[in-house]
Amino acid sequence: MFPSTGGESFGIVLIEAMAAGSKVVIGGSNRGYSSVLSAQPYLLFDPTDQQAFVEQLELFINDSKLRDRMSTLQQKTVEQYDITEIGPKIVKIYKQALDIRSQSEII
Repeated sequence: MFPSTGGESFGIVLIEAMAAGSKVVIGGSNRGYSSVLSAQPYLLFDPTDQQAFVEQLELFINDSKLRDRMSTLQQKTVEQYDITEIGPKIVKIYKQALDIRSQSEII
């Protein structure tokens, strides 16, 4: 659980927790966490609302089937950030940038 109220440009801490095998990761509804948990918006809560936080915790504490389903979904989320997925995309972007740069040097 990550009740951060803001300052998160990307929810890397959520990805790391999921990758480390956390059963369910929930987070405060800031921009960065929302970008990671957008497919499961019910895992987000208003971090300034203590009651919402308590209710979210109780939900996952009391429902083992829901925990298991969310854990499976979150492992799929982690896979899209694996280096085998991200690495080739980064290389492609760099190659495109180099091609653009070399084209501009010719002109």
